[in-house]
Amino acid sequence: METQVEKRYPMAKFNSSLVTLLLALVAFSFPAVSQTPTKSGIEQTKAEYVALLQKLKKGSPDANFGQLRRAFVEWKRSGGKPEPHPKRADMVKAIQANNHEEAVKLAEEVIDSEFYNHNLFGAISDSYKALNNKKQADYYNDLFHRAQHGVFLSGDGKTAETAFYVVSIPEEYRVMNELGFKVTVQSLAVINGQAYDILSGKDSKGNNVEVYFNICFFFSCETK
Repeated sequence: METQVEKRYPMAKFNSSLVTLLLALVAFSFPAVSQTPTKSGIEQTKAEYVALLQKLKKGSPDANFGQLRRAFVEWKRSGGKPEPHPKRADMVKAIQANNHEEAVKLAEEVIDSEFYNHNLFGAISDSYKALNNKKQADYYNDLFHRAQHGVFLSGDGKTAETAFYVVSIPEEYRVMNELGFKVTVQSLAVINGQAYDILSGKDSKGNNVEVYFNICFFFSCETK
């Protein structure tokens, strides 16, 4: 296994309050770089992602948000280039302006393109709550928690092959916090052509820990 650590820096002063809707919705910020993409490969991985999405919308017990995260990344790795919904920017503006009626209207159109994004579910739930629509608020709040937990269903973080699939850097720190790990160093590594964040630190007993995160959601899927 070929490994190259490109960056290494202390993170003791990392500010977890940076978790915001705009920061979290960054899956499209960096282009995917795939080796020898083929149309059939792209179509297959996209179809697998869409099939999982539909199962989750129907509440199917044989699909979870960890699988959805991995499927989205495989779509990008195959050469797929998911585009943000054309009404996404308007939705974000409506959310920021507390224009709840417009926000939920637009969100219902945008949601399928970012169904892995727990922060979007949370924002929709808040808007429905402000509109006194308890049924929809509860529905999206449930999706928020399920999608948020999806990171723990995407891997175990013990190796590059079983890395957690995260949608943002703040999510990496949320995972470390929930695992009871104190982060001292964050590294950007390239392993077999794939970029990963590796967070190192201590567990509650003072033992050294090292956790791997697949960062394809907000970074190039492959680095040659």
